[in-house]
Amino acid sequence: MYRLVYPGSFDPPTLGHLDIMARALRLCDELRVAVLTSGSKQARFSLEQRLDMLHLAIQDLDQASRVVVEGFSGLLVDYVQACGGQAVVRGVRNVSDFSYEENMAEINRQLCAPHETILLPAKPELAFMSSSLIKEMDRLDQDYRAWLPASSYAYTKEAFRQAHVV
Repeated sequence: MYRLVYPGSFDPPTLGHLDIMARALRLCDELRVAVLTSGSKQARFSLEQRLDMLHLAIQDLDQASRVVVEGFSGLLVDYVQACGGQAVVRGVRNVSDFSYEENMAEINRQLCAPHETILLPAKPELAFMSSSLIKEMDRLDQDYRAWLPASSYAYTKEAFRQAHVV
């Protein structure tokens, strides 16, 4: 079985994330969506909320049965080895994403050869969108439904509302 790992914070998951998942599924038998539980980014949503949003979002994929969504902490290379992954897949939106991901791919390759990283460029219509922009749009009370999976929009909106109340 050829298994790809798609790591990220997914805070919240966007149509860009879903597009990378759909395209990665064409390259593997199983896609592991690995949700980072800790790291340099401070997540707005809990791990449980992000997992719930992803489970809703992947329902929109044709091959959702081949997607496993789970949390992980620690080094990505350790997770890849533990789950039997052959490669990591990452989406890149622009030159700065590419530069960052290229450096991370080299570090991961040195830590965990023979695993590789596959970089998939974002579709042009999604290249500008990020989870950070979604959070900013919510903070400014702007409509961002065009960039979220339809199945998870209501959940995401409610989770944002609860985050503002707390």
